[in-house]
Amino acid sequence: MNYCDVMILKFIGEYRFGSQGNSDARFMRAIGEAVLEAWSPRGLLIDLRELSHEWGGQLEDVFYIGSDKYPSLLWYSSGKNLRKRLEP
Repeated sequence: MNYCDVMILKFIGEYRFGSQGNSDARFMRAIGEAVLEAWSPRGLLIDLRELSHEWGGQLEDVFYIGSDKYPSLLWYSSGKNLRKRLEP
């Protein structure tokens, strides 16, 4: 069995409403990019299960962290506040 280093990047708290959350998204993306640069993991898992989110479009920018280096997979689970925003 082959193992590789995967970084788990977890955000907890409240993503501010609407455009007030834009700086939250920029911060989250900057932290994610810094993690990749500093530790060079083979994969990145972004855990938003404990992040409260009502509305704000730039949160999706977080899903592009490392997209120039890694293939992307979006999977979400039981984060009730986030789940209701992602479902059609």
